Amino acid sequence: MYVIDLEGNEYPAQATSTKELELNGNQSLSATFISNKVNDLFIDNIDRMWEIIDHDGVTHKIIYAKKQGKGNRLTVEVKAIPLFFDKFDTMRIYTEYNEHMTAREFFSLVFANTGFDFILVDSFEAVEWEGLGGGETRLSAFKKGLERYKCEFRIVGNTVYLESQIGRDTGFMYRHRLNASNIVQENDASEFYTYAKGYGDYSDEDGWQGANLIREYTSPLAQIPGIGIREAPPIMDGRITQAETMDEQLKTLVDESLKISVSADIHDLRRQGYALAQPELGDRVFLIDERIGLDTEVRVVQISITKDWQGNVIDLKLTFGTPSITKRYQSNIQTAVERVNEIMEGRTKIPFSVLDNAVIQATKELQGVMSELKVPPNGGLMAVDKNDPNKIVVFNAAGIGISDDGGQTFRTAMTGSGIVADVITAGTLRGITIISDDGQGNSVTIESGSLVSKINNRDMVKIYDYEIYFYDPGNASPSPDYGVTATLSSSWKIDNPIKRGFGIVGYKDYFYIGLMQNEVTANTFFEIDFSESRTFLNTDEAWLPSQSYLKYKNGYYYNALGIGIDSDVINRRGSLNGNALLFVDIWDFNVDPNVRYQSGRYNMSGAENIFAVFVQPMGGSSVFYNARAYNISSTGFDVYVAKNDASDTPSATQIQLQLIIIYEPKA
Repeated sequence: MYVIDLEGNEYPAQATSTKELELNGNQSLSATFISNKVNDLFIDNIDRMWEIIDHDGVTHKIIYAKKQGKGNRLTVEVKAIPLFFDKFDTMRIYTEYNEHMTAREFFSLVFANTGFDFILVDSFEAVEWEGLGGGETRLSAFKKGLERYKCEFRIVGNTVYLESQIGRDTGFMYRHRLNASNIVQENDASEFYTYAKGYGDYSDEDGWQGANLIREYTSPLAQIPGIGIREAPPIMDGRITQAETMDEQLKTLVDESLKISVSADIHDLRRQGYALAQPELGDRVFLIDERIGLDTEVRVVQISITKDWQGNVIDLKLTFGTPSITKRYQSNIQTAVERVNEIMEGRTKIPFSVLDNAVIQATKELQGVMSELKVPPNGGLMAVDKNDPNKIVVFNAAGIGISDDGGQTFRTAMTGSGIVADVITAGTLRGITIISDDGQGNSVTIESGSLVSKINNRDMVKIYDYEIYFYDPGNASPSPDYGVTATLSSSWKIDNPIKRGFGIVGYKDYFYIGLMQNEVTANTFFEIDFSESRTFLNTDEAWLPSQSYLKYKNGYYYNALGIGIDSDVINRRGSLNGNALLFVDIWDFNVDPNVRYQSGRYNMSGAENIFAVFVQPMGGSSVFYNARAYNISSTGFDVYVAKNDASDTPSATQIQLQLIIIYEPKA
């Protein structure tokens, strides 16, 4: 163990230290320094913001320091947190994000420019985020991410591993009077429920009362007369649209409401020849105490380990929880108790990439280990870590195996059948075929320059031969074919290959561009309907080039016609709040040949404003008449018809009036 002051000077240190670890939660280190020949080099000056590197090589930032005299000597008690927590609690995300994110997108945002990196060991479903960031700390965002993506984390050096469940499935057994004492079981039923109801799939305007998804869950325990129905607070989340997702959350809420935990003092028996059973957070172990009827598999959810100045374990306390109960520890992260202002300029470390951090950590582990070689009964060689005999490497004729549970399982191995590894970090990974498969029908295959992504064993996206193919998911379709819906590709003109470009090709009914509203709907701004050969532009305004053309059936191009309404017309006829239409009609108008001045009313329905009307007599008798419109309103207008010469006596009793009307339709 050693400490580092604010100027980067290192001092060896001697102290009894206690490390507190919680599953998916807080981690801290408490240490007591007593004045002696070693500690006197720094004990007068040690304070907050100094760093402590513990016996495991983990760097901690001191957030609390208490100095007091005991007898004739100075004693300093400090509390420190791992550098990861300190850094994430003092860095913020200022931009606000409201969007759908995969786990990789989210954690890439949270870890950006922190000096730490992450590895997603398992796959996690994407979720919708609202109000992410906006000035919150990266630690707060990290906590939310653990909750939303339902993952657990472990820190190795500067790399954070995110898994659906950390720890090992071990065969470790802790038993009263053998290697465990003070075993205490606690049951908390203060918030115990057997029934829950959930409301989902609703908008903010409708509220949960307008939910389209309503589900219920009742625990089998409700059938016990002494328990019955105990109602939990309802789940109200409009973003949940799938019954399966709601059912899962309701079951979790009910089943995990009865809180059970077990704590015990564990005795380190390595010196007595019991090499195994050195626990880690998340481990699944067996705990037995016949006195209280306890014989079950539990998870390690909290560890308190005390070491002397030489790093020897002198006290070990574990808190256990059954797998269904452990989730109450999910994301139980607290931010630092104190906010400490920056007191001086520090030296900035250049951020490492994922590969750099992994290499650094591996180098530290290989250089820092104290191991011994053994020859097991079945032959070969076995290297064992003296400080943690769970960590072994076996080399024999079958291959090489690396284990962290004493050789019960080899999650990293190399044999004649191939290589097995949970995580591979590489600068360049070469292979003919690379397949990522979760065993549930979801996979990504990279082979011969192409990429195929599948969901439920059906093609989702394919990259092949300069094209990206998108497939129909079949959602809400009565007869889905799961075929190609569109492609993106490089393109060129067949009749003029010199012209190169980029193409979007639709295979189904339509193509649209819109603004996302939620996970399942979007506002359409532009749409091409292939089935009806129509194009829709759903915006209030559209700006065209200064010279626009329209192509007609005859193959010729004509200038597009626009309509401008002068303010004088607007003052008289009303303002133009939408698109104006040019309407052409022919009116068979009845006339009396013996009357010079005549009129009639032309009625219109569906007009909000009529801006202008042009009237032109047509037909054989039209030379005897002229016409004009007056009394224009939104419901129509009057037409005034007059003979050019009062002495004319045309024989026709009906003439045709051609009307050209510029108007705005009603909404």
